[in-house]
Amino acid sequence: MGERKNAGYPVLRGLRRIGLAGGLIAVGLTVQGLSGNLAAWAADSRCPIVILPATGSATPDVGAKQDLPDLAITPVNRAGIGLYSRDSLADDFEQSKPAPFWDRATWLDPSSFTLTSTGVANGLRAMLLTVHHGDKEEFIEDKATGDRRCAERAQLGETSDYWPRLGDDLWYGFAFHLPADLPPIDRRLVLAQIKQVAAKRDAGRFSLADSTPALALRLREITNAKILCFYLTAGNDDMADRKPVAIVQLARPQAVGIWHNIVLHARLSRGKSADSVADWWFDDQPVPHISNKPVTVGYKDGGAFSAFRLGLYRDQAIKGSREIDQDWAIGYDAMKREIGYPGRPGDPLSESSVAAIPLDPPASLGDTGLCRRAFGMKS
Repeated sequence: MGERKNAGYPVLRGLRRIGLAGGLIAVGLTVQGLSGNLAAWAADSRCPIVILPATGSATPDVGAKQDLPDLAITPVNRAGIGLYSRDSLADDFEQSKPAPFWDRATWLDPSSFTLTSTGVANGLRAMLLTVHHGDKEEFIEDKATGDRRCAERAQLGETSDYWPRLGDDLWYGFAFHLPADLPPIDRRLVLAQIKQVAAKRDAGRFSLADSTPALALRLREITNAKILCFYLTAGNDDMADRKPVAIVQLARPQAVGIWHNIVLHARLSRGKSADSVADWWFDDQPVPHISNKPVTVGYKDGGAFSAFRLGLYRDQAIKGSREIDQDWAIGYDAMKREIGYPGRPGDPLSESSVAAIPLDPPASLGDTGLCRRAFGMKS
């Protein structure tokens, strides 16, 4: 795969790990131990507490936030892309905190977010999101399989003031970085997603729109072959989120330690394939759909808006299995959003409208046979 040309910016070879000296991890917080109110809160949790042994002598990077001064930089309005508007959003993470259009509280613990200047995809800084065991914990029951486990997340999401309308053409671009020491991805991991906002919330009524992304960029690893499978899934009333729409297969050395470019183009509908779009560019290359069959994106009982979430969402380890609840940290940068709709002024939107700095040399997408077999699909 191609690496990003320096272009005046250092290429990120290692990301800081935000963790805890001694390796103790408790639900909801990273602490030296459980005591007092925290222990009482944890006892009431529906999800099990897992205390991990120390995995080395690494100490927490407690200065990660403080060593980046707030330079009060005003982001540059590049290529006519507005910063915070109905049509356009952009965040290069150059400020000391995420842009105002992000919801920073609902799906993100403060300890999960930091900025790094070690290396970036665009500008001077990049965002580092780390999901720890217990972060924004929630109980999940798979209605199709009966599997019950807990999930945790470290995500930024668009605030309701900026939610796109159903039927809009959604264009999202960003760069992401997997550190070279990324632990094995041994279960579900979502890197970014578009949710169709539920029409209404009813605790007694199960809603796929409320529980499952309408479009999700996911990552799984074939651990014995050290192959990473990046794949796009579309959510609809047929539970199609279990069926990849498109796949990118990379050997671990091709996937970690460098930046990758992502563009997602989506149009959500209420259960109609004719009104749906699900396109994906990986490292500046269009990723072909696995099937020519039309893709339905969206739910019949879903609401009239959607919301983008950037960051990590994963299942917790199954107790007694070989899975381990290690910290997973991923870098993000150069996020852009453009919304298309009839009558919007300006040139037609395309992947170049939101794409990050192109890779040099260009990447190429290879065979996906191992990932297809791992997903139970015909090669």
